[in-house]
Amino acid sequence: MGKRHHKYDYFSAFESLSELAVDEADLLIKAIEEFSTADALKETMEKAHAIEHKGDDINHDIFRNVATDFITPIDREDIIGLAQALDTIIDELEEVIQRFYMYDVHFMHKDALEFAQLLKKECKALNKAMEDFRNFKKSKKFKSLIIEVNTYEEEADQLLMHV
Repeated sequence: MGKRHHKYDYFSAFESLSELAVDEADLLIKAIEEFSTADALKETMEKAHAIEHKGDDINHDIFRNVATDFITPIDREDIIGLAQALDTIIDELEEVIQRFYMYDVHFMHKDALEFAQLLKKECKALNKAMEDFRNFKKSKKFKSLIIEVNTYEEEADQLLMHV
């Protein structure tokens, strides 16, 4: 009898990455709401880095499997591109918290919290889209979920331009 190969679930991995992005956005909000000094962010930075590390582990699993799987549910390049894009979101949210510390920020801009909350909404919308992604061919709501992500991105762009 031949070896049974466990099929890797790329869609669950994408969901896990988008959930980590929501967790990272939560930490960013917490960092802004509880901000007193840059030095006080060390514990939050450690938590943010732990989330980012989990994301890296998931990405490594994706890359390992996409390199060896005979058949993948979508094109390999698309799997890699989506995994990298989700990882970038997690990385950049962590970087914001790190920059508060590295630049020794002394006060938080009045619009920072609103911006972070908008980022969280965008991450949550992306997470909903990733939950529906495995059904993207049959889904009646996947496209609207992607549009929701883009709408939040546009709102964030507008907020940034008016700061």
